[in-house]
Amino acid sequence: MVGYPLGGSEPSAAIQRVLHLVRVYAPIERPVVFTGPTGAGKGFFARLLHQLSGRKGGFVEVTGGQLTDSLLHSQLFGHVAGAFTGAQRNSRGAFEQAANGTLFLDEIQHWTLPVQSALLHVLGEGRVRPIGAERELPVSCRTVFASAIRLDDLVTEHRLLPDLRWRVAFLEVPIPPLCERVADILPLAYAFLEQARSDFGISEEPCFDHDAIALLLGYEWPGNLRELRGVVEFAAINAKAANRVTIAEYDFPQHMREHKRALNACPGETRQAAVEWMLERTEGNRSEAARRLGLHRNTVSRRGSVAARPEPVHYADVESDRIADARSRRNVSCGRPPVEFPRR
Repeated sequence: MVGYPLGGSEPSAAIQRVLHLVRVYAPIERPVVFTGPTGAGKGFFARLLHQLSGRKGGFVEVTGGQLTDSLLHSQLFGHVAGAFTGAQRNSRGAFEQAANGTLFLDEIQHWTLPVQSALLHVLGEGRVRPIGAERELPVSCRTVFASAIRLDDLVTEHRLLPDLRWRVAFLEVPIPPLCERVADILPLAYAFLEQARSDFGISEEPCFDHDAIALLLGYEWPGNLRELRGVVEFAAINAKAANRVTIAEYDFPQHMREHKRALNACPGETRQAAVEWMLERTEGNRSEAARRLGLHRNTVSRRGSVAARPEPVHYADVESDRIADARSRRNVSCGRPPVEFPRR
């Protein structure tokens, strides 16, 4: 799947939907909002949206959760020399830096109402005034937002201006947490492991033993992809220190091992996802897949036969005319993928 780090594996149906929306929204000159828990990949998909948009300018990111209002105003809108104490020279703001590109505004659930009001003015007028400047500058960037909390909930809690919500949230892309898309866990873990191999100079190709795989699949991943990447790197470093290429259960952090459960004790959907992916990795060798997963070959054979279904759609190969044709048939609503996903 183009743009998603799964090492060539097909992503889960949930992520296929996200990728579909990113492809559809990329050329549309309107704000886009990514919602989902911390570490779910909102920044990654925002960058992918920019890459697919064809915009000539750069990708500029602003995370305002830890900044004061004055610093955030300066970072967003810029300032002129002498505008305030310490402003010794002119400074371009993020809106100006992202000219003809994409401005990614992250963690807007932490932005104060005064900052939101100033942002609403820029979005409405299409112009920005640097702090201390006499004239406004035109804005030519596309704005993309991210929030860990649904925008409607932020409005209800009086943490988001209703006018800003209605201005930015028509094109919304919800990203589910990792625990709701177990089919992505092993492909992502191996993709992160391959990256760790490159980063840390591991000569031989590392792998996970069946206890480590069960640990990965049985954990809830409250930190989502961000936590998964960190845990895989931690385990890879521990295995390298012990001169091993096979990563074992005891290479992982203690808090994960305290919640360990065998793969056979995991939900059926989890076992099914593991078997399907391992069969793909072993080129259909059921005995080898069973060995790597620590399952009986008959279990793999049964679940492998369930997995023998039509190949899922690769959205990277779907052309725009096919999407339009699919939308004209049936009662496909806006925001839903115009294809049917194979059932798990």
